[in-house]
Amino acid sequence: MAAFTVAESSDFGMLRLIVSDPEKALSILREHKYAVSLTEVICLRCPNAPGALARAMNILTDAGVFIEYMYAFSDGEVANVIIRPDNLELGINVLKENNLALLAASDLYKI
Repeated sequence: MAAFTVAESSDFGMLRLIVSDPEKALSILREHKYAVSLTEVICLRCPNAPGALARAMNILTDAGVFIEYMYAFSDGEVANVIIRPDNLELGINVLKENNLALLAASDLYKI
């Protein structure tokens, strides 16, 4: 597990995980009767500095990409931001076009 976040409501809790083997995690959680699904997200790696995330958010907003949710964790000089956009392909494309660094989930395990 590289990262996680927990959200709760009055009716249930939601755990979001970044794991090295999503299919295995899905299988194990289902075996234990958890309601679970896989969701594709973007992992943005940006400087851990004021304004860095705002720049990325402005790029996405200007392209008409809506953010459903996001969470982040820092690693010294950099921050890894997990983003769930309403349009994954467009989100990836506009961030890459603006030379922002994106990581594959497998890259998180090398950090």
